[in-house]
Amino acid sequence: ASPNFANPYHALATLEHSEGNIKVATTILRLGLKHCPSNHRLHHALGDLYREAKMLDMAEKAYNKGLKCIEMESQASDKRLDWGKSFFYTAMSYLSYDRGEIDQARNWLRKSFEMAGNEMHSQGWLGLAQLEESEKNIDDAREVYTKALNAYERRRGITKSRTSARSKFAREKTAPAKLGDKWMNVYEAWARLEDQHGSYSDANNIYSRAAYAFPKEWKVLVNWARFQSRHHKPDRARTLFELACDIAGSSNATPYRLYAEHEMAAGNYMRARSILFLGSQSLSEASDGSLKNDEFARLYHSWAICEWHLGNLERTEVLFDHSLRLTDSALGSESRSLILYSVSRFLFYSRGDYILSQHCISLSLAEDSMLNYKSDLWLLWSNVAREMSNVELSEQCLNRAMELPSLSQGDSSVFTTGVQNNKMNYMLRRAPWQYKIGASNPDGSVSWYTRILFPDS
Repeated sequence: ASPNFANPYHALATLEHSEGNIKVATTILRLGLKHCPSNHRLHHALGDLYREAKMLDMAEKAYNKGLKCIEMESQASDKRLDWGKSFFYTAMSYLSYDRGEIDQARNWLRKSFEMAGNEMHSQGWLGLAQLEESEKNIDDAREVYTKALNAYERRRGITKSRTSARSKFAREKTAPAKLGDKWMNVYEAWARLEDQHGSYSDANNIYSRAAYAFPKEWKVLVNWARFQSRHHKPDRARTLFELACDIAGSSNATPYRLYAEHEMAAGNYMRARSILFLGSQSLSEASDGSLKNDEFARLYHSWAICEWHLGNLERTEVLFDHSLRLTDSALGSESRSLILYSVSRFLFYSRGDYILSQHCISLSLAEDSMLNYKSDLWLLWSNVAREMSNVELSEQCLNRAMELPSLSQGDSSVFTTGVQNNKMNYMLRRAPWQYKIGASNPDGSVSWYTRILFPDS
């Protein structure tokens, strides 16, 4: 590419930033600005790096330079480019918040979507609502969400009533969601708020609106199904999971896996096995090669656990083997590390093969250091060592386990020891107040694993 073309610099710097290579990302962005000094996206990305490093004054300068670049480009092209300003205003709100200027942060967020033609800036609406929630202003947050979704649904022509009696006519007049539409995040954030601070009915209504607005998004239905499951409505959850699987088809393994785990949690292992078989069959027939191997590996892992519950130990071993073969063979695979830990548990509790179980524990630690900071693996190793009459090693492992949290205590405690997870540290577009409201990705890091109930538990 031409050195005067800004996109490669931005893409590469974003990749390096997401992997935690801050110095490299900064070097790339400065090189990009040397060749493309008027590109506002490069200034924005550099400002994000400065903000993450707590160099707030330099971040502000970078953002202001980006805003000036937009003004200059708009004047030169005689076109309105105000849409780009909204992202800078949102970033400026983060700076104000970092400085303790809460009211100023609110002003920047309002400015991001109150500009003429920028009403659809979902990040601004979502940021303001979550800021109010983080400050315990629940009614104010609810008001922001109400105005935001009313504006969005009005823009798309989504009618107020969404019952099946007139849904066909309404759908014909509704504009389809754009590719990469971020407004789904606003619906889900509001539903989460109502689930925590409102009522079942209010949250259920928001999920219903989201499903109507995004009829082809299986993730909305999966989240809605899990919401129903938490509120002890298994039949409603089952219906929504089935719809999610129908929409996903052969494109994604996650709906099948989560549906099966829902049935496994209720003790319906035969039904769960049928779901996992259907998912595996559908995904195996996919011919475009777009399916991520980790998704498939996790499905086979859940299937192995299901067969373990049913007492089919030979089948369990085969499925664990399939799961391992589908994970990334390079060292550092989190999924592979967790699957090896499962295999070790299986070998210890169901096969009594202590030597091979200990070998799998060692392989799990070699794959990913995360389990080194969780008590589960060390407790297992302590039990294995005790059965092998290695009392000293058993006590050492037990003492280590007593110092650590378990996997079930969530992902946040994994990194308290200083171990770095680059993707979790990726702060390019994460609002600084999100930690107050727990607005994290429910499927992030090891949460897919912690939902599983083992036969030996």
